Amino acid sequence: MTNPTRTKGTNSRIEIRITEEEKAILRDQANSASLTMSEYVRRSALGKRILSTMDQKAAGELARLVDFRSICSRRSKVSRMRKVCGRG
Repeated sequence: MTNPTRTKGTNSRIEIRITEEEKAILRDQANSASLTMSEYVRRSALGKRILSTMDQKAAGELARLVDFRSICSRRSKVSRMRKVCGRG
């Protein structure tokens, strides 16, 4: 796995008390977003956008499929035109 994203220049600390269960949930959510727990909590607390790694992969796959669909559509149109013009 690549290094989790971190905010550069962070040097102040705060401490909060949470249960072990809450800590496990935060750890899992941070991991799914490829972030450190600190960065995940920081973004959550400040209302910043958090994308899970799966969301990013799904978006890339969707873009690939949309491109594939447009290529197939163009080939289909060319094929139909050839048939209409007697070249197919």
